[in-house]
Amino acid sequence: MAGARRVVAMQQTETLKCELRTEDRSFPLRRPTESDFCLAAQLSVRQIQDGLLRSVYGHDNVVRYDDETPVLVMNCYGYIDYLLGITSPEARQELRLRMDMMKEDVPPSVDNIPCPFNMVALFEASRAGAFEFWNHVEHDDVRPGDIMVYLPPDYTPTRNAELTAPTHTHAMIVQEHVCSFDGTDVYLIIDCTRRNHNTYSDSRRLGGNAARGGIGRSHVFVKQNSKTGLYDRMKWYPRGRVKHKKIVFGRVR
Repeated sequence: MAGARRVVAMQQTETLKCELRTEDRSFPLRRPTESDFCLAAQLSVRQIQDGLLRSVYGHDNVVRYDDETPVLVMNCYGYIDYLLGITSPEARQELRLRMDMMKEDVPPSVDNIPCPFNMVALFEASRAGAFEFWNHVEHDDVRPGDIMVYLPPDYTPTRNAELTAPTHTHAMIVQEHVCSFDGTDVYLIIDCTRRNHNTYSDSRRLGGNAARGGIGRSHVFVKQNSKTGLYDRMKWYPRGRVKHKKIVFGRVR
């Protein structure tokens, strides 16, 4: 069965590559450094824009069907888990296994899918090189397909927390490092969120619904702390409110 699932996953990945390569020129072209994981995220956004796929923010983390149209009912980490299942099932399984191994120090998420605080702990643990499919990434080496996670700086995960309780944590996929200026890195990201992030570049907002959530694309600004040198400030608007966050990047090998 594992072999059969692997074959299906590989076939899905090749389909994703083929569809992206035949898109029109208005769609971002594949860069040599982009991973299949990143390609899958880009394709899901394009399919939503074309009406071939629907997305609803929710904590069920399942695929449903409205007539024949797939509907992804997911939160930020459920979406990442879903894409990993398509493009890198081994990496997905390693995250889940490692989450269980670290459960005495960091409680597993309520639904046993690695959530932002699990990802941060796992990415930081991967610095030692003990992970087969994951690497911790420094901010100056971020590439398309890397996962960006943020938490409040003093965040302490709670065992058996309610999924709907606000945590002010988030996980997203980097599509592109757009530019750097004055101690600020600008990224184009893809994520699944409760509501859109800004009014000028968020694909969910541009779709005509000011409060629409689900899967989409947006810009995020990550700023360097002038006192510590750490990149632990972020905002969603060029002149928006700056938030203090612990920001960690991880990469599928």
